[in-house]
This record gives sequence, C-alpha cells and structure tokens, in this order.
Amino acid sequence: MQAQARTRERVLQAAEDLFLAKGLHATTVAEIAAAAGRTQGSIYGNFTSKEALCLAVLERRYERMFAELATRLADGGDTVGDKLAAVVQWWRTNSSDNAFTLLVAEFAVAAERDPERGSTVKAAFALVRNAFGSIFVEHFEPEGTEEDGLVDVATLGVLCTGIGLAVGQAVSMFKTEASMTVLSETLSLWVDRLEAAKKPR
Repeated sequence: MQAQARTRERVLQAAEDLFLAKGLHATTVAEIAAAAGRTQGSIYGNFTSKEALCLAVLERRYERMFAELATRLADGGDTVGDKLAAVVQWWRTNSSDNAFTLLVAEFAVAAERDPERGSTVKAAFALVRNAFGSIFVEHFEPEGTEEDGLVDVATLGVLCTGIGLAVGQAVSMFKTEASMTVLSETLSLWVDRLEAAKKPR
C-alpha cells in the first residue's frame, strides 16, 4: 500500500507540474509517465483517464489552499479586520498563480461539454464551495443571524467574486492590487450585511 501511495503521489506531482506548464490538452499521459518515472499502464492503474488525473490534481491543490487559509485565520488576530486581512493576503498569494487558474478554467470548460464528466466536476466544485463555506461560517458568521440562507448567499457571493477576479487576473483584465481591493470590499460588505441581520437582543 505504501508503494502504491508513493507512486500515486509521484504521478500527481508530475502531472501537476506538466498541467501547469502546458495545460490539460497539450499534456499527454506519456509525458506524465516519463516525468514520474512510471509506465503509462501504472498511470491508468491509478487513474481512469487523463481528465480523472487532472481532477485529482485540482482537488489536491484546493485541499492545500484551504488548509493554508484555515491556518492563516487561526494564527492571525481575533478581530474581523485581522481575519479580513488574512483572507486578502491568502488571496494575493493564490490568485497570482495564473497557470493554476487557467488550468481550472480549461478543465471546467472541457468537462462541461462532456456529459459523462459533468456531474463529477459539479461534485468537485461543490466540495470547494463547502470547504470555503465552512471556513467562512467559522470565522465571519455572527451569532444569531436572523435571515435564513443569508450565510449561504454570502459564501456564494464571495466565492463567485473570487473566481471571477482570478480569471480576470489570469487573462490580464486587471492587476493583483485591483483584484485584492475588490475582494476586500466584497468581504467587508458581506460581513457588514451579516452583522446587520443579527437578531436584536
């Protein structure tokens, strides 16, 4: 089992490096196998297709990203301002990785056009939404919010804003500083909105 786990990790790392450098469609399984020092058969022994391998790469990367965000928030200050600053700095680091953003976009578009993989991708992005939502609720939801579903709307609003900003940066629509400002303002507006919705005591 340990040998299989090591093989899987080597394949995932080789695939991530190549996907980020060349994109999903321009990368072949043969290239990934060569970079990982494995055969194509061993790749398919762990992953059913190149797209399944790419999905595993994205999920692994998102797990690291959200773990980093959780750590930043836990290690930062206790005020809302401290937490907002931690999120924005985390955003600056991760949104600047244009190769990753473009890979996510390329994968999502390709999968959306493939009925067999569309549901799998939707499930994967639901995991992203849930991961971010859990962190958002833990650190930004005031106790006693009166409006049902408002936290879910806030989570979706911030997440969709972030996705749009990342894609905009990746295609040079605007620079990182502008993106950070928009994300910071969006977060602040939603935190204020949630605070205003608290039940009166």
